[in-house]
Amino acid sequence: MSLFGSLFKKKVTIQFRDEAGNLVERKISEAQFEQLRASGAIGKAELVEVHVLDPQGNYTAHWEVGKDISADIARQAKDPGTGALYAITTYEGGKPTTRVCEHEVWLKVKGQFDAIEQEGVDAMAETRRKHPEFFQ
Repeated sequence: MSLFGSLFKKKVTIQFRDEAGNLVERKISEAQFEQLRASGAIGKAELVEVHVLDPQGNYTAHWEVGKDISADIARQAKDPGTGALYAITTYEGGKPTTRVCEHEVWLKVKGQFDAIEQEGVDAMAETRRKHPEFFQ
């Protein structure tokens, strides 16, 4: 492809999993995409955005329908307003379990997580104020 073509041709974003299973995004030209698709090297997968509340840190993921989540659950649980899924991770015996939930439930739990975090921030600020010698 010429320099002009590489700069101004339409790009397509593809997503794939690397050797470690991490989701990776790359931009390639439409021509490269069509070549990969025609050769059978890539197929079309449906990905759904998932907002995950996790006590160890909230994050957004992309789950592959049919692989990471069943098509039925994805269809039933998708938020009609955003098209995304909402999930909560809990830990039992150190083992994480992630389950999808309704957006309203997710928002309620997020509010609780945020309140707990704010209590910790407030307690640390109070400790710093009362005992600055601990933080030198």
